[in-house]
Amino acid sequence: MADLHLLISNATAGFYYFTLAVLIAIDIAISLACFIAYQCDTRKKHYLMLSLAFFSGVAFNMGNTICTQVPLAWLDAGSTVTIEQSHKECILNFTRQLCLITIIFIALLINAYKNKINPKFISGVIVVFSSLALFMMVIYSIESDLDNEILKSIYIYYLSGKKINSGDLIITAWCCLLIILSVCMFFYKAFKKKIWHCIAAMIFAEMLFNFIIYICTHEPKFSLTVASVFTAIIKFTICFVVVNEAVKKIAEMRRIKMYDPLTMAYTRNYFFDELKSFSDSHDDNSDLCVLLLDVDKFKEINDTYGHQQGDTVLKTLSEIVRSRIEPKNIFARLGGDEFAILLPECSLSQACEVAEAIRQDVEQISYQTEVGSIDNITVSIGTYKVNGSDSIKQIIASADNALYCAKRNGRNNNVVFKDEFCAP
Repeated sequence: MADLHLLISNATAGFYYFTLAVLIAIDIAISLACFIAYQCDTRKKHYLMLSLAFFSGVAFNMGNTICTQVPLAWLDAGSTVTIEQSHKECILNFTRQLCLITIIFIALLINAYKNKINPKFISGVIVVFSSLALFMMVIYSIESDLDNEILKSIYIYYLSGKKINSGDLIITAWCCLLIILSVCMFFYKAFKKKIWHCIAAMIFAEMLFNFIIYICTHEPKFSLTVASVFTAIIKFTICFVVVNEAVKKIAEMRRIKMYDPLTMAYTRNYFFDELKSFSDSHDDNSDLCVLLLDVDKFKEINDTYGHQQGDTVLKTLSEIVRSRIEPKNIFARLGGDEFAILLPECSLSQACEVAEAIRQDVEQISYQTEVGSIDNITVSIGTYKVNGSDSIKQIIASADNALYCAKRNGRNNNVVFKDEFCAP
């Protein structure tokens, strides 16, 4: 432990700048992760405020790194720097914490208001924090004089650890915020998500930063360096959790964009994107077929057995289709009871075999409901072999024309598009 103390006590300004750079990188990562979470769901305004909170840390730490290089000369042996030269970095750090406290408090209120948490509780929180802010202003006005005692007091707090009002109040503010958030996380479901656990950990990190400086009254080099290292470690953990949450949200958004939630078939947009991609690279020497499927008399099924049973039919149909196609094929729900299948590297005869197998399997669907037995489900299928010069519009129009012919010819069959008998 003594060796560790010696190592940290002998830290140079370069090492302190390194810890600042690490904190800046972590704050940027967390800020971006929160902003991504906000973009995934713009109703969650508290994510935007949290993004701003961490970005404020980036701004102030960059201010420490870029604008106040002279004050940190005290970390190098043999250097003497006056209070007037040194107080800038302390004021920036103090202001950073006040800004962070305020923005997190606003984010907390936004989330509480959005989730309609007890108005009396919200009012109480506002009163507590407003009273604290007013108290800080009164104390500062008492401390301040023509010699700018507030700046000197903040400087003394950070670089010598003397127990003064500035230090007491900033720690009190963090404690109040942590207590309020802890109460929210304990009593309200809206605050049980990991993001608020991360914010609580970050508040603890800031409290630890101040307590270390507060305790190590005669070791400014030791206190600032250790406080920065501990803050970096805790924020790195927070960064991992928040980024992991952001990655999950991105994956969820990708899933929502790609898959229909009811049938887990691909979405209409995804199907057309893939169709365009395949058709652009398609020529007459390669095979590409498109199938359009439609459940026959689906409206009657909904009206007779209910929409819940109709949804069950669509899910069962989707399972049948997936069991009959290969992983490289694209199966999508275009809307309602209409589906499409994209079959790359599949000849027309093979496409017809797939269509017929699906038709026969759907015909075998049968199960009991409270209203009665469902055993008359059929599908009509339109099949089209893509030509090299076809546009997306022509491909869909031709397959849809074949599907219309299947419906017109009695339903429950597969029709291959042919100009001579599929004309409208």
